[in-house]
Amino acid sequence: MWDERAKAAIDRSRNGSTGSAIMAQLLAAANKELTGLLYKHDTSKLRKLVRDYLDQKDGLWILFDNLDKGWPAHGLTSDDVLIIRCLLDAVRKLERYLKSHDHDIESHGVVFLRNDIYELLLAHTSDRGKFTRLSIDWTDPELLREMLRRRLVSHNVKGDPDFEHIWSEICVSHIEGEESSAYMIDRCLMRPRNLIELLHFCRSHAVNLGHDRIELDDLIRGEESYSSSLLANIGYEIRDVFPGAGDVLYEFAGVRQHICSTEVDDILQKASMDNVAREKVKDHLLWFGFLGLVRKSGETEYIYNVKYDMKLLKALIAKSTTANPVFHINPAFWSALEIQR
Repeated sequence: MWDERAKAAIDRSRNGSTGSAIMAQLLAAANKELTGLLYKHDTSKLRKLVRDYLDQKDGLWILFDNLDKGWPAHGLTSDDVLIIRCLLDAVRKLERYLKSHDHDIESHGVVFLRNDIYELLLAHTSDRGKFTRLSIDWTDPELLREMLRRRLVSHNVKGDPDFEHIWSEICVSHIEGEESSAYMIDRCLMRPRNLIELLHFCRSHAVNLGHDRIELDDLIRGEESYSSSLLANIGYEIRDVFPGAGDVLYEFAGVRQHICSTEVDDILQKASMDNVAREKVKDHLLWFGFLGLVRKSGETEYIYNVKYDMKLLKALIAKSTTANPVFHINPAFWSALEIQR
């Protein structure tokens, strides 16, 4: 029935109906279909069947991940945030139901969200105390090395060798005077998935050329492919939370690796952004690790260096010793944007 109603709505659109009217028709049909599915079954019987099954178990874990796969390509809407809130409420109610005195079943519901989406959720929620947050951010390079070591050991490596021993067998030791694993970690935005992806690109190039390990040229070529992929992915993530950003990262093509605040403003102004939009975009560039603050000591503070505390990073920028703070473009994007070094 749903397919027939959807087809009918699409047919009406071809006859001149507006897009909003079509969506209203589709949503109305979907709501009616969902209501029918909920009430055509005996929910009390379903609860009993689930409870009887769980009586044979020690507990229940429900995990929700990859929610962003279903979000719109050009920005997260208020409706999407509302859906997340409803999901969290449903998880809490299920936990309470299964932990009640009648059932006494240990139950845990976990919803995995990106940091930026979580912050957006909090901004649209008045009763923030209901959320129990457990951060799984990676801020220690040694933890990333250990993650890599364990993945490599799991691939038929004899014994339990340390990271240095394994790394020397699969990759050249240095690139541009820097230890190669540190070089890769500096370009992964402290994200395990990115580090694995970078290693995969380098390894693929080495395999294609018949190399026994990742050589210097393999690392350089792999970084080029990785940088282009990362540029596109981070651009999508920024648009998820701020559609007005567009393809803002490409506006920085060809600039110097060190760029002052006024230069950033000029670039965003050329992208036809007003003052409000510019400030929001600058915040997102900091949040996603595209820009980092250059401290007086010469070190760069990215968002992950301050444990993703945006208020702290902005406070450091505000208290900078110069009126025009200097930012550093993350080296992960240098290759894709042809950044001047």
